[in-house]
Amino acid sequence: METWLPSGNKLWGRASIGVRCRAPSSWSIYVPVMIRVSGNAVVATHPIARGQAITQDDLELQTRDLTQYPNGTFSNPEQIIGRTATLNIPAGEVLRPEQLKAALVIRQGQQVTLVAQGAGFKVSSEGTAMGNAATGQVVAVKTRSGQIIKGIAKGDGVVEVYF
Repeated sequence: METWLPSGNKLWGRASIGVRCRAPSSWSIYVPVMIRVSGNAVVATHPIARGQAITQDDLELQTRDLTQYPNGTFSNPEQIIGRTATLNIPAGEVLRPEQLKAALVIRQGQQVTLVAQGAGFKVSSEGTAMGNAATGQVVAVKTRSGQIIKGIAKGDGVVEVYF
């Protein structure tokens, strides 16, 4: 007798395991199973309001059944600190990616430094952010001369421009 995991099955949650015998007569069946995986998940220590920036005091690690969260969870509070809640999160709830948005590193109207660099050169200039952006997002910046330039938010008021 042998077992196998049929193609397309997940390694957790509801799945089917194939069981077959080749002798003396050949047969096979599929057995429905529930595979549970326990692990650390970041949980809200108290209610978190929509729009609130997440701090260390808002979070704790608890062991949870991770199969209950198909879109994933966070296993380290450092992955979340500084992000903003996109909805109200009750105390004791596992925090999930769809409940949070990245922390803004550039805010509309903020004075920023535009940086362009290449092989052997680096040029920087000042400008005003035309919108909000998290790290890695595109943001438009108005230069002192009135020109609008788009770049990638890098944090700490820096926008990197690529040519």
